[in-house]
Amino acid sequence: MEVGRCIKKEDEFLGCANDVLPLLDRWCSGRQECTFEVTNEDLEAANKDCLEILMKYLKVEYICLNGSSILDKEGCGSKHSPWIIRANPGQVIQLDLIDFSSSQQSYNLVSCRTVYGFVLEMSIGINYTICGGLDRERVLYTSKTNIVELHLLPRERRDDASFVMRYSVSGCSDIVRPTHTWYKREENEAVIGCVNNDKEWRLMCIDNKWVGKVGNCTETVVVVSGIAGVAIVLSVIAVVCGVVYINKYRYSENDAKSSIRLEISAIGEVKRGLCVKHCIYNERGCSIFLLVYYLGMVQLP
Repeated sequence: MEVGRCIKKEDEFLGCANDVLPLLDRWCSGRQECTFEVTNEDLEAANKDCLEILMKYLKVEYICLNGSSILDKEGCGSKHSPWIIRANPGQVIQLDLIDFSSSQQSYNLVSCRTVYGFVLEMSIGINYTICGGLDRERVLYTSKTNIVELHLLPRERRDDASFVMRYSVSGCSDIVRPTHTWYKREENEAVIGCVNNDKEWRLMCIDNKWVGKVGNCTETVVVVSGIAGVAIVLSVIAVVCGVVYINKYRYSENDAKSSIRLEISAIGEVKRGLCVKHCIYNERGCSIFLLVYYLGMVQLP
């Protein structure tokens, strides 16, 4: 009882009250509307600590929640049409249960007296049973992946119990790593590093957001430089080999002039792509000059 129109001052009657939440849970909680009389036998029986001469009244506080009403006739949430909750990869889903039948059954942590349904994570093979009749409000389940399915039993199979299930998404989404980087994550900490050097950066997931900075991994132009170096080396080798072969197969002094004319003719024809026709006597030397010409490292006449 409280000081008001009937009671003008504090006396021994104050503090006379009884919690009738279990009754109102059964009549109203989880519904879109409800009607009942305050002069109810069940409410009268609940007032054991108040004197009969006192006028009894009911004080109620309530809040309205936005949600989806599950109707058995629609089949929503059934085994064949489950509720699917999907978050971003890397995030987890938390399910909270507000159970309006918790006061009607004995508190038993060992056995599941009333089954409301199941939570499934198909990708990792988890099937978690939703048990009713325990705490009125509790964290029901926290997922291991970013997708869960809810399979709820029809009302007649759960002793006509009403409940509200609330879900929330927490954690940070997986990072889309930049090019030329590697990525490693352990719960709320992530490490990004460069594949071509020892640079790395650490990020922390705070309030569902990644906190930290990631630098750039500049790609060193090793391949291009390597190709240029190989071309230069091959060119030098080709020139040396050409000189060696020319000296090795040089004709005698009597035929020196004709030999020189033949080799010059062969080199000159390489530029026009007719090397094979004029290299009958010096195929090796001609092929070497052909390689050098196409690499573009030696200017032929």
